[in-house]
Amino acid sequence: MNKRIKHLIIDFKPITPRIWTLRIRGKFFIYSFINGHEPAEISDDEEKDGVFDVLQTAYDTSPINDTKIVLGNFNARVGKEPVNFPTIGNYSLHSLTNYNGSQLIQMKVSQNMITGSAFHPHKDIHKSKWRLPDGTTFNQLEHLLIDRRHKSNLMDVRSYRDANIDSDHHLVIACQRARISNVKQLALEPENTMYQN
Repeated sequence: MNKRIKHLIIDFKPITPRIWTLRIRGKFFIYSFINGHEPAEISDDEEKDGVFDVLQTAYDTSPINDTKIVLGNFNARVGKEPVNFPTIGNYSLHSLTNYNGSQLIQMKVSQNMITGSAFHPHKDIHKSKWRLPDGTTFNQLEHLLIDRRHKSNLMDVRSYRDANIDSDHHLVIACQRARISNVKQLALEPENTMYQN
């Protein structure tokens, strides 16, 4: 966490080894970040469903007036099927949805959220978040979800392949239009805050 906004952290809860929540005070809203890491597609369905259930509970127990942002590695390929367009957008990297993707879509629909990573047009190289060991297959597995009413505040979501993070996953950065509170200053200018996953 940047030292400049460290004093604005309200709460941090590690729920399971795969899920945690973080609340940060903003000028107009309090932001609740819910981070998840879902099992791989080859894991059994019960294990995957259990993690999604905990993620859903973490979302439901976050204060209702917070701006909720769900982000993380969901191992979810979300396809361009026409039925998904209201919550997915037109810019997904994949054509077909996998099991984790369908679970993620169900959660989004029930909470009236959208997938920020599929609503911004980018080249395919800026959509892919993970490279398979073969070096030629790329997947878009990390996603950022936000309440539909805050969709216009999400300026961009993309991956950066050249960032050295010592991983086979690419760095994902989202830019959101927001005003971060600062008790040390009386007048604040609007600024763009960056979230990294």
